[in-house]
Amino acid sequence: MILRVPDYYEEFSCIAGECKHSCCIGWEIDIDEDTYAYYKSIGGALGERFAAHMYMTEDNEHSFQLESNGYCPFLNKDKLCDICIALGEEALSEVCTEYPRFSIEYGNVLQKCLSLSCEEVARILFFRETPVGIVDHPMGDDISDADEPEDEWIPAIEQMQKQAIALLQDRSRDIWTRMREYLLPICEEECDAIGEYAYQDFKSRYQTFAEMETLDEEWEIVKAQMEEYYTEKTYSAILQQYLQSPAYRESDYEQLMVYFTFRYLMNAVYDYDAASYRKLAVVFTLFIRDMDALRYHLNGGCYTRDDRVDVVRIFSKEVEHSEENIELAREAFLFEEVYETKRLMRQI
Repeated sequence: MILRVPDYYEEFSCIAGECKHSCCIGWEIDIDEDTYAYYKSIGGALGERFAAHMYMTEDNEHSFQLESNGYCPFLNKDKLCDICIALGEEALSEVCTEYPRFSIEYGNVLQKCLSLSCEEVARILFFRETPVGIVDHPMGDDISDADEPEDEWIPAIEQMQKQAIALLQDRSRDIWTRMREYLLPICEEECDAIGEYAYQDFKSRYQTFAEMETLDEEWEIVKAQMEEYYTEKTYSAILQQYLQSPAYRESDYEQLMVYFTFRYLMNAVYDYDAASYRKLAVVFTLFIRDMDALRYHLNGGCYTRDDRVDVVRIFSKEVEHSEENIELAREAFLFEEVYETKRLMRQI
């Protein structure tokens, strides 16, 4: 078995109480069956706390009942975990030990990435200047799985991912040219594409994201700001002011495109739909660009590295942690005219 990860994977470690947006606040905290059984076996005062705060969800899963302020009931005043302090990290539920890691398994590869919903992950990624490398680590014996895709599909899609990342990291050209070329394999006709920054295209893109299940109140704030400040008269001007400003960093969008490509493209080994995953990477990046430009405008012409971390955190938490939201986006890419590849290329 091979563990395939971005080269900053081992650099990550949870900063716990130093985190401004703790994953122990405002998130559903599921408890897997083995951990639930273990918590039920704990006696004393800690066992009483477990019994008081565990409940069964509508989906017949176990979870912790959050406090009225959104805190996990085991998050103490120092924003540290009482379970981890009392029983050790191995006592945490699977969701707590795995976050912010995303995994996909295919053939003899376990591929993992780190979610940008974690501010420390975003800090590591966007405070670097160099392109991201992909690293393979031997893990031992292969693991067979009856639901694995046919082996002959895997090398082709692995090669597709490798070539796509190499294309995106070709810094001899601007990132928007690279993104348009990224879409060429799924475009049936040539497109002499120049970024049009059309309000109508933004509006259609915005509508897709506005229809998503809301997971956090910060997303409602983003939507309200976009509705207020982005109009047919203002959208293009606000976007171009940001893109032409000293605050704009082209490498951010390269890192985003590589992140989304590594995060999603290998899912095509299961559904053979590489086209929608390429569109997903592009549309997600364009929407983050919309968020960036508005943040720059609202900041009075300022956009810091902390803004970059915050914007991608808000986006990732809302979109990437809901299977329903991801599927809603992919369905839009399939059926809405605004996401026809040739038209999409003109939006970049």
